[in-house]
Amino acid sequence: MNLAERETGTRESWVEEFFNDSIFGFSTLPSVEVVETEAAYLMEVELPGLTDHGVEVKREGSLLTISSRDGSISFRRSFVVPKEVYTDRITWEFMNDVLVLHFPRREK
Repeated sequence: MNLAERETGTRESWVEEFFNDSIFGFSTLPSVEVVETEAAYLMEVELPGLTDHGVEVKREGSLLTISSRDGSISFRRSFVVPKEVYTDRITWEFMNDVLVLHFPRREK
């Protein structure tokens, strides 16, 4: 292997590691499931090992951000809230390592 190949290999490994969203095979981003009903969207975010004190839910306009910096677990995920949702009526609760968000839909 020549120097150029070694540098390319090192750079690709670093870039791959930098942009990888997992550490030791475990995802650092929480799993998210969204269910749509006639009346609302429901979002479940799996957050094992966290408590409601370690999680922040923040809404700025139509952008909803869920984040944590609780000990060794750190993440940030943002979602665009659909236009048909009452953004001022979004609620959430933390139950059994799952953050459940309720997005009430506007009447058609």
